[in-house]
Amino acid sequence: MRLALLTDVYVYQKTEEKKDGEVSNNWKYKNTVKLNAQQDVNELDRNSSGVIDYETIKLRTTKNVDVNKNDGISFEKLPDNSKPPYLVNSVTKIGTTTLIICNTYKGS
Repeated sequence: MRLALLTDVYVYQKTEEKKDGEVSNNWKYKNTVKLNAQQDVNELDRNSSGVIDYETIKLRTTKNVDVNKNDGISFEKLPDNSKPPYLVNSVTKIGTTTLIICNTYKGS
């Protein structure tokens, strides 16, 4: 992949803190990686009502990166404890390419 096509992606890890009997989710900065970000839209990306789902992005790389399922993804640096806009849904290795599929994060 050409360096010009790569995007800086900020990776965040969810940490749970128990305080006064309540569990709160905080996001901690993990690392920055350069990935090829694409929004591939095809017939398989349709939801049950037949509408194309534009909330999915696909990130590709040929290098080993420290990105795991349920990590948060952002294309810009976030302030402390901010929720990232995307959540990693799956990390799949296909040959030498790693495919990371992310969906829009709507949780707490």
